Amino acid sequence: MTTLTERYNPAFFERMIYALGIILLIPVAAALALGREYIIWYYAASVVASILIAFPRVCLYLFLLSVSVFMPYYIGRAGIHPFDICFFILAASLCLGFLLRGQSHIVVTPIDRYFRLLIAATVLSAVFAFDVSYSIVPCARIVVVFIAFRIVYGFALELGPRRLVSFYIYHVFVLSLINLALFLKSGGQVRIFGPAWLAFETYSMTALPMALAFLLWAERPAEKIKYGAIGLTIGLALLATQSRAPLLAVLIAVPVLLAAAYWKTSAGKRTSFLSVLRKAAIPTTIMLIIAILLRETLLQGLFVRVESFIEALKHPQETVYLRMVLWTAALKAFAANPITGVGIGNFKIVGQVVAEMKFSPVWYYISGMSAHNVILHYMAETGILGTLSVVALAGVNLRIAFRSLKRSVSAPELQMSAANFMAIFVFCVTIFYMRAWTWGQGGYIMALLFAFSVAWNYTLERKRKLS
Repeated sequence: MTTLTERYNPAFFERMIYALGIILLIPVAAALALGREYIIWYYAASVVASILIAFPRVCLYLFLLSVSVFMPYYIGRAGIHPFDICFFILAASLCLGFLLRGQSHIVVTPIDRYFRLLIAATVLSAVFAFDVSYSIVPCARIVVVFIAFRIVYGFALELGPRRLVSFYIYHVFVLSLINLALFLKSGGQVRIFGPAWLAFETYSMTALPMALAFLLWAERPAEKIKYGAIGLTIGLALLATQSRAPLLAVLIAVPVLLAAAYWKTSAGKRTSFLSVLRKAAIPTTIMLIIAILLRETLLQGLFVRVESFIEALKHPQETVYLRMVLWTAALKAFAANPITGVGIGNFKIVGQVVAEMKFSPVWYYISGMSAHNVILHYMAETGILGTLSVVALAGVNLRIAFRSLKRSVSAPELQMSAANFMAIFVFCVTIFYMRAWTWGQGGYIMALLFAFSVAWNYTLERKRKLS
């Protein structure tokens, strides 16, 4: 009988490797001969992508990291980002795995139907759009966001929701360190958003209360120090952006988190609320002291912007006034077509739909922007159908996150439930005054947060049934 060792021929395999190497180098040699070196980069990328699809978990983490990189390459009106490429590599990897296994169990989530309603409302608005060409990319985007949610949800069940939530917090912590270094280098003269660009607002305002949730229910001293340092770092990086909208979100979220901590500690009678409060007080106090000490130096720009914002509430000016004009345009566009809106993606040209807006003195500077308010933006673009879908999607996610928090008993469970609840709470609050939660980087971040929360709720339910 011929054994495996006898059948193995080292010389044969060596020749196969050399032959494969030559085959792979043929396109490179051809590109160099034709003087088209740029083809080599596309070819190298395709080879790397072909290798990566064999490792779905690597693809997942590569995708999670890529979401924080803003580096668009525009083809007409469509912007292709690194996270788009990484997402499609991840999707290809999962499709390959599905075909090789031949079968796969798909868990239906409570928010699938609401995502489908949003997709349907989006497509319907595109059908009746003022200019359909502007609606093609947004329609594709919302479908991709839903698929991203489903993919990350599946991985969360496989790897464990806590691992991915922790990765998210650590990821934002690293981004914050980078941004703080850039901020110090600029001497506080430049608003710093870092490699994630404006998406860092979304990252920081969600990750900060999530880190504080882990801090409040941390049991080991090392864990308290770790999450205290993470929360402080993210908070300082948020100040370095000098952005008032995400800062307001955090100021709203932190008291809600403390109220949740009071509710859970009072109900469980395990620890006093004061001991929990002290954990959050230390990093918060340090951040306030740093902000006060640097008020006239590194953080002078932030305090100037905050003061101008307070003044603008009395007498609308600057960005407050610009937002009021955009919101007025959104309401007028909604009034023009309240059922399906002017069409998804068509707010960029809302001046053509609501011609009177062109007479606003500042319209030249804000034409082409979003409404800077997700709800009003959807009212303008998708009408009442799309708006109700967004509200329903937000509401059901908040209900699921609250249900998880209500069921949680142990400290590790409370860490996860409170972190997910705060992330969804921030989402629900900011859709009323911030932009870009359902497209671009914001859309992917939304998919991640939804996946974390829904997967954690499923994990808790399964744990209760088995116990």
